Amino acid sequence: MEKKNTDYINCDLSDLTLRQQTIIRMWIDGKNYREISEVFGCSKQNICATIKRIQKILDTPPDMRTKPAKKIAKPPKKRVKRAKKPDKHKLPPKDIKYKDYDFSILSEKERLSMEGHISGMTYKQLAEKLGVTPSYVGRLLHDARCKLDGIENEAVIRRRENMKRYCSTLDPEVLKERQRKAYLKNREHMLEYFKEYNKTHYPKNREEYLERQKAYYQKNREKILEKQRLRKKGIHDT
Repeated sequence: MEKKNTDYINCDLSDLTLRQQTIIRMWIDGKNYREISEVFGCSKQNICATIKRIQKILDTPPDMRTKPAKKIAKPPKKRVKRAKKPDKHKLPPKDIKYKDYDFSILSEKERLSMEGHISGMTYKQLAEKLGVTPSYVGRLLHDARCKLDGIENEAVIRRRENMKRYCSTLDPEVLKERQRKAYLKNREHMLEYFKEYNKTHYPKNREEYLERQKAYYQKNREKILEKQRLRKKGIHDT
């Protein structure tokens, strides 16, 4: 037979928690589940389940009750101070060693990329400035490093070989037309670039260029002379 709330008036509540004691006293005083749940800020189902657990405890003889285990206070965890990771944006870029190098041998985009990266700009910022993708900025910086270090850039050689292979598959007339359009499109920029190039870079490396021309002439002397003879006769080599 289900017991009423008045049957628990004289029961010993010492084995209950403080919350359980408060709930059972309110229930004994005649408050319903909804009113108790509003006080504790929980659902009626929660109060109903709690009262059933309390009834089960109080209906058990005191000698057979299992007292709730006391919570053992755990010692506070020692906070290990971890070393702060350095901010990538505050670290000096690895290209700082190129600060005093001569950038005249670089193309315009390579120069702007290298100068911006040395000043601390990220790939994304450089890409927005140059109007290219961040991956292309990485390629520009790689090409610039190879030129400044005097290392033969394998990527550039591979791209050049691929371009030669591609051009060899095209019709000569189509290739000439594409080259002509590209020249007309970039004519002013190319003239300005070579004018600046001849002023700055050529005088510094004039002897090296003359030696190359001399070596090329000695290697291909017969072909060059033959072409010159054909031009004098009005016959153009095809």
